[in-house]
Amino acid sequence: GFTVVRVGERAAADLARETSAVLDHCLAAPDLDVFGTIRTPDNRYDVKAALTPKLRAVLADLAADLPWLAAAPVTQLSAVHSDPGAPLQTPHSDTCFIRDDAPRLYTALVALTPVSPEKGPTAVWPGTHGADFHALSDADRLARLRDGRQLAICPLKPGEGILFDARLFHRGGRNATAADRRSLLSVSLQAGGGDAASPAAHAGTTDSIFAAYRDKYRLGDFAAAEA
Repeated sequence: GFTVVRVGERAAADLARETSAVLDHCLAAPDLDVFGTIRTPDNRYDVKAALTPKLRAVLADLAADLPWLAAAPVTQLSAVHSDPGAPLQTPHSDTCFIRDDAPRLYTALVALTPVSPEKGPTAVWPGTHGADFHALSDADRLARLRDGRQLAICPLKPGEGILFDARLFHRGGRNATAADRRSLLSVSLQAGGGDAASPAAHAGTTDSIFAAYRDKYRLGDFAAAEA
């Protein structure tokens, strides 16, 4: 249900500074159109990302790392920040299981800042993206998750991350540091064709992308732009 992705460390660190400054500005002068919805939002923020040169550089690296998703539409594009005091999330999937042949979403979470165990790394439960697991009741799913093999994806350097099936159960950890912000780039990509705007394509997602970018870009567009 997941694999490793990598982009340039310097490009990721540059984007971290840029997106962190955007968050600080928005917290001082809130703009509701900038914030996406996110689970367990205390001290945790999902901020729609503007296509600046720094972001385009990271997306170009991501396109080079994932050539098999070059034709995939970009359906979400945001920076997810976890500030000190952000609590442990409840295990969840970003989309539900529709059917085997439904358009599939993949989400890349790329570390923009170093991610240590104290910063609350993302944890995933391998094998939980299939029909059988999603067919369980909420209580049975939680019981299986408690007993199942949980993998915390850390430590991570800037530029390292994971790509996972959006149906995979995962959660963000608690940021137990005194002053360190954890920043991730979140990019969702639709594979398998169909209408990117269809609820069946990505039911349950937050649509964290600026309206001007919706249904406009494929991942490969950024590789071409940087060539």
